[in-house]
Amino acid sequence: MPKGMFKVISFDFGGTLAYEAEEEHVVLWKTLKQLGLRYGEEEVKLAYEKEKLEHENRQASEVWTEETQVRFLTGILNRLGVEEPRITAEKICRLYADILDVRKFEDVDETLTLLKRNGHRLIVISNIASESRLKRYLQRLGLLPFFEYTIASGSVGYEKPDSRIFLHACQLIGVKPSEMMHIGDSYEHDYKGAEAVGAFPILIDRKNNYKNLNCRKVDNLRKIMDFLQKAL
Repeated sequence: MPKGMFKVISFDFGGTLAYEAEEEHVVLWKTLKQLGLRYGEEEVKLAYEKEKLEHENRQASEVWTEETQVRFLTGILNRLGVEEPRITAEKICRLYADILDVRKFEDVDETLTLLKRNGHRLIVISNIASESRLKRYLQRLGLLPFFEYTIASGSVGYEKPDSRIFLHACQLIGVKPSEMMHIGDSYEHDYKGAEAVGAFPILIDRKNNYKNLNCRKVDNLRKIMDFLQKAL
């Protein structure tokens, strides 16, 4: 354990601070419905899954941006036979963030309040389409005031576990990687990515998905206080 208090604590967003209450194809189905396009939920799900598989095979290394999402949605709408699929996809993309039901985990407010009270500087590093979208979600959940900076992969051009997104965050807030603790729910993206640059990673494993993995992990955010106490 490094000596001294970490100056900055960075958090992943999805799966760490908040979660989606509905599957993505359900959100798409509801958005289509709001636009007056009536399709069955299963029909939308099938088109979504086929396009997702093709997209993953075709664009495995592409950073997910709002433009990427528009192209992905256009492919789904083509499968459904929607007229002017690109225009409709752009409309869906604008509505998506408001229709998506994002909820924060019950341990978030208490943990962030305590960390701020103890003098820690907080940031978010998220693989998400854009910073504006990330801020909209945080604002809606009442979490935006906790964070000095919000870093979105779609806006900076590289995704976790790419070292550049962690180094960009450190440069932005003015600390060395060794002075930053990073908490996230993905071992590959969050833990290994932060560890590779010399930051101090903690895996948040709420559902015990990594039960056989030997690394620093907690099952709720309150327990990161134990690591901070040991660092003093």
